[in-house]
Amino acid sequence: METNIDARVFGPDIFSPPVDGFGVSVQNDTAVTVDPFATGWLVGDSNLDIQVYPSIKSPAITTVWPADYEIRFFEDFVDTTRNFKIPVKLIVWNLSDNRQAEVEVWDNDGSKTLTIGDEFTIIEYIGDNFRLTYDVTYHAPIEAGATPNQPQPGDKFLIRTKKPFREGDYFRFSTRAARVENELAETQLSRIAVVPNPYIGTARWERRTLNQTGRGQRKIDFIHLPQRCTIRIYTMSGAL
Repeated sequence: METNIDARVFGPDIFSPPVDGFGVSVQNDTAVTVDPFATGWLVGDSNLDIQVYPSIKSPAITTVWPADYEIRFFEDFVDTTRNFKIPVKLIVWNLSDNRQAEVEVWDNDGSKTLTIGDEFTIIEYIGDNFRLTYDVTYHAPIEAGATPNQPQPGDKFLIRTKKPFREGDYFRFSTRAARVENELAETQLSRIAVVPNPYIGTARWERRTLNQTGRGQRKIDFIHLPQRCTIRIYTMSGAL
């Protein structure tokens, strides 16, 4: 195992020292943001307009939080919000720390429960002080005239964030040794070729010769050859 690597050095053009024939390049995110392309339903097909964005409810106690979350929906009430004590049929699970996060419902219609048109906020703590992290909309479908399809028990909504690496993060991957698939190779024999064909005098990729005498380097390529093969070159008269 290679351990003498400065973990502070990351970048798309920076590679680790070679290890067993390969190197690793890692790009680290520098800011915490919601990843909209990786955020969405894991389980379920609700058509509600659920959007996630950094909280704007109270800027003085707002912070973006470097964690991924899973919103899990249930049939019965399973939690109560922190301040307004509104019962909810969902929990928000902090996947990065493997624990439940608190939520607060913004009860826009005064129904004392989470209904379409409301929003809720994920709450985290710095010491004993709570912070508002992400606002989650719970709005009607965007499509005009669409019938709302509420989340069902067992549905899961993933909130994925981009964030810098932190202590304890690691990658695990496996490699596979080079091999030959004989059946596949048999179907690729038609790809074997000589480039250029025919070779007449010169090829455009050959290095310009600066020699005073002779033709200099000349080159033809044999492409898509099997791992083991024999190449025989004949003259125009058929001599080997």
